Parts: sequence; structure tokens; C-alpha cells
Amino acid sequence: MLKGIILDKDGVIIDSEPIKLNAYEKAFEKITGIFPDVKLIPAGATEELNMISLLKHYNVSYTKEKVMELMLEKRRLYQEFFHTHKIPLIKGILDFIIKVKKKGLKLGLCTSCNIHTTMLELKKLGIIDYFDEIVSSGDIDDPEHAKPHPRLYKLALKKLNLKPNEVIAIEDSPKGIQAAISAGIKVVGITTAFTKEEISNVDLIIDEFKELNVEKLESLLLTNP
Repeated sequence: MLKGIILDKDGVIIDSEPIKLNAYEKAFEKITGIFPDVKLIPAGATEELNMISLLKHYNVSYTKEKVMELMLEKRRLYQEFFHTHKIPLIKGILDFIIKVKKKGLKLGLCTSCNIHTTMLELKKLGIIDYFDEIVSSGDIDDPEHAKPHPRLYKLALKKLNLKPNEVIAIEDSPKGIQAAISAGIKVVGITTAFTKEEISNVDLIIDEFKELNVEKLESLLLTNP
């Protein structure tokens, strides 16, 4: 029986990727003097792993302090932009969230993003009260336990007090999809960032949330044991 939905954030709830990538570019260039190719940043990874990945690619020696400096500057730039611009919701997500809550289902958020930025975004968008539980990168001690590792999803299940067969996850990236699958959760993939071929291992693929309703998710859970 379907009792809950767990959503990823970036690419599922908000269209923040272009702005975040711009913040990565500016922060990395400011601190290292190198303008990076942000295509090297793997979707769904934590800020820490993203920065380390860029530093290694450009052969820049680093310490934990250097990585933290880069992360804080990236957050500052992103939040500065967020305060002065409107970050768009993914088309149809608000209507979908409202329908989910009207059905009495629990709603969780599972993101590799840091909790401060996540709360800022959800509060400004006026949707934070819809979520029963929020799990972020701050809930794991080791960055290697971020997506595609199942740790975040297992923690979300624990916080929601639900079993894997009572939940469906909605993700947009291969890393997030793998994390949910590894936690034993059925997954709906949305093609906001990747092609259908790139996320073909999900249980259902959609292009927009208008294609999805609670009844379809309940059916998906029953027909895919």
C-alpha cells in the first residue's frame, strides 16, 4: 500500500541547476584562478565531492579548509542570487504535491544539497510545510555515503517510519535513481536533466508531472512487486 512519496529537490522540485553551476564557476575561479568546466560536476553529488572533483581535475592541491572555503563561497553566491531572483518550480510539481497531501500520504525530501540552502529555498517558495521529513547531505558523516549510496534514502525511510514497499521516489538523475533503487524503493524518473535512455532503469518515466497522479503511483507499486 502506498503511504508516502520521497522527492529529490534539484530537477524535481526546482529548476536550480543553471544557477548552481554558475555559482560553482564563479567560486572556483575566484579562489583558484581557474575557470572550470562545470560539465565535469556529476549530477546528484554533494558540494564537497563536486569541489574535490574539480580540484583533482585541474591538479590543484587542496586541504579540507580549501574545500570548505570553496563550498562557502559557492553557497554565498547562490544565496545572493536566490534572494534577488525567482527560482522556478518544476512545471506541475506544486499541483502534484498538493494532490499527494490531500490523499493523506507522507511527503519526504531527499537531497544531496546542504540543509541551509535547502531550507532557504523551500521557505522562499512557500512549500516547506508540505514536507513531513527532510534529509540532506548534513545527515551523513561521510560524503561517500551521498547518492548513489542508499544511505540518504534509508534515513528518509526511517524518519518517515515507512518501509521501502510503501514508498515511491521521484528522481531526475542516475545517481539519485541508483540511491533509491539500492534502498529497495520503486522510482519514477523525470526527464528534466537526463534523457529517457540515461534513466531507463526506473519503473516509470515521465516528462512532466501532469502525466502523474496518486492512482498511477498506487498501481505502479502493486504491479511491480
